Amino acid sequence: MADVAALRTRAVVWAGRTAGDWVGRVPHLSVELPSGTVGLGADPVAPGFGARVFAAGGGGHSDYLASGSTAPANIARIVADLPLRWTKGASLDRRIVGEGR
Repeated sequence: MADVAALRTRAVVWAGRTAGDWVGRVPHLSVELPSGTVGLGADPVAPGFGARVFAAGGGGHSDYLASGSTAPANIARIVADLPLRWTKGASLDRRIVGEGR
């Protein structure tokens, strides 16, 4: 997907990435091949994608579901329509603090 609009939904689209996730350092692009499309496509936490970004904590790629992790706590709070928890110091968190929810 190029951006939220390409999803063709009226739903609010959320995205999060931990500060230490190696996926953030991988080029976000896709390539059309005769057998299909390969690649990651657009970065869902980039401002141009259009998703609302939630704090996912400071862990790595395998830490999203770790006990006490910020990501599942914030996903639960999104579903319950409660204010989000913020993790100080994570690069994405500085961009989204104050956006509110």
